Amino acid sequence: MKKRLLLMLCLAFGAMQAQAQEDSTFDKILRDLDEPKDVPAVSSFDSSLLGGRTIVKMNLTGIALRNYSFSVEQVLGKRLSVQLGGSIMPTGSFPFAKEIDKRIPELAGSTISSKMITPELRIYLGKGYGQGFYIAPYLRYESYQVAGMHYTTMVTTTIGGVSVSKEAKLDLNGNLNSLGAGLLLGAQWQFGSKKNFVIDWSIVGGHLGQAKVNLNGKISGLPAGIEPSDEDIANLRQQIDKSIDKLPFKPTERDIVITKKDGKLSGKMPFGFVRMAVSFGVRF
Repeated sequence: MKKRLLLMLCLAFGAMQAQAQEDSTFDKILRDLDEPKDVPAVSSFDSSLLGGRTIVKMNLTGIALRNYSFSVEQVLGKRLSVQLGGSIMPTGSFPFAKEIDKRIPELAGSTISSKMITPELRIYLGKGYGQGFYIAPYLRYESYQVAGMHYTTMVTTTIGGVSVSKEAKLDLNGNLNSLGAGLLLGAQWQFGSKKNFVIDWSIVGGHLGQAKVNLNGKISGLPAGIEPSDEDIANLRQQIDKSIDKLPFKPTERDIVITKKDGKLSGKMPFGFVRMAVSFGVRF
């Protein structure tokens, strides 16, 4: 009888211990679910990219040339990203106007404005994920608005038996649009506590394409009843030809039409630029 009672007490104590242990484990699970955990932020594709895949940048070097340029880069993976850039130059004098005026006097006092769009693919060869050395093939569309390209000729005529000479002036205004392809070499660094700030150094690059030119204008400066002669018109055409030949890129096609009232210049030419810049950006 005593043995049976002792056995029953042992079994009861064991059951109570098991139940207590089970309750303790269950309570721990509930506490784990209720209490918030500090989980470190990790990028969905690499822990080295803490700030996200999108980088917004501004070209700092272009500001000195009145060129305001912005770009957005989207990181696709360790080695690849895509970028879309855009820039605008408000109307003003030509950059390096003094040097240009010496070479092409007909541009003295003229104004220029521009818009550009540049899509590019970046291939990172260094750290990756938007960091290190990169090679970037790109396309660039450029549109330039030019005003005040001027040409003059002296028109001599006889009025009432008196010889009169007046200066006729032809101001050409219009646009140059181009599309080109090129290659850029550069390097990009990320810094800050979360690597959210970016310096992008476009070391050297360049593109080449074809441009279409369309300029037109009115002949002014002559009193009513006085018109330029055929010789005067030929002189204006010769001046335009000479100024075009001073351009760094020679036209493959040109069409110059001068009448007694107005003038028009159209054509096609190769067109390109060297590309270098330093940009500052923020990653989101």
